[in-house]
Amino acid sequence: MTESPQYHNGKPILVILFKKGELHDYPLNMRVYRESYFDFFKIAERYFSIFVVRGVRLYRGRGTFDNGYRYAHGAFSRWRTPITARVVFDKDGERCLPDQGRDWTVVNHPRLARLLHRKERTHEVFHRYMKAMYRVYTRRGCLRALARLAGCMAVFKPVDQVGGRGVVIASKIMLLRKLRSYDGLIEEFIDTSGGIPGLTPSYHDLRVVILDGKIIETYIRVPKPGSLISNFARGGTCHYYPLSKIPRKVREIAARVDRDFVEFGHRVYSIDFGFEGDTPYIIEMNEQPGLPFREHGMANYRRWHRSLLAVLRKAAHN
Repeated sequence: MTESPQYHNGKPILVILFKKGELHDYPLNMRVYRESYFDFFKIAERYFSIFVVRGVRLYRGRGTFDNGYRYAHGAFSRWRTPITARVVFDKDGERCLPDQGRDWTVVNHPRLARLLHRKERTHEVFHRYMKAMYRVYTRRGCLRALARLAGCMAVFKPVDQVGGRGVVIASKIMLLRKLRSYDGLIEEFIDTSGGIPGLTPSYHDLRVVILDGKIIETYIRVPKPGSLISNFARGGTCHYYPLSKIPRKVREIAARVDRDFVEFGHRVYSIDFGFEGDTPYIIEMNEQPGLPFREHGMANYRRWHRSLLAVLRKAAHN
């Protein structure tokens, strides 16, 4: 009996789709991420034949990619023939796949990935949990947006950067002087200086990572001294907490958000919150939460991997 092209050696094909480049480019060029992916592959290869593909440009439709790399027993080998996925774990971060089929699945579904990637679209859907936000393109547009915001501080975010790159937080008067481009988002500032009682005393953002509706990780990022930007790439530090420490209001909002995402099927994403007083506001959502690091605790590390494997296995058997 001929094996389905979605299977290899009797196992469904799992494609990990990274952004274009060489095999060992980001995230595999970073020790902490490389360790995490390889540890995940070790438990996943019992159930999947695993392939890594570099970039949506290799996609040819109907779940098939031109070529990639086969992972097996701790090593990669070049695969120069078409790869037809049963499940795609989309980590490209620049372009999402244009479709998914009835007999193959993308995690996250392309429509969900686009919703989470486009911050202005996220705000349209979940504005009741967020501060004011305006899409701008020009200096004049920035001026109009700033005039509509409450408070004396504001935030500018570019639409095509991650990791806090290009984010500017300043007084309304100073913000325009600091911008090199006006193509982005102008947002009302969330004053998190009061911290979160029992967790952190001052500026922060709190991230919850959600897999198929279940919170599996939470941590707080704190800016370096003198900064208001908490991303790791901008010098922020990270503090992990037991899931039992998640504030009730955060749990409630996360549950409401996820109810709107059930229609997209299997999903892996995160939500960042900032507390102003005792009110949590969504800062943004992320369709590309990074895998955990060993250094952040093996219990959390293993839970993350097991939870991701469970999501992908369910997606393979839909």
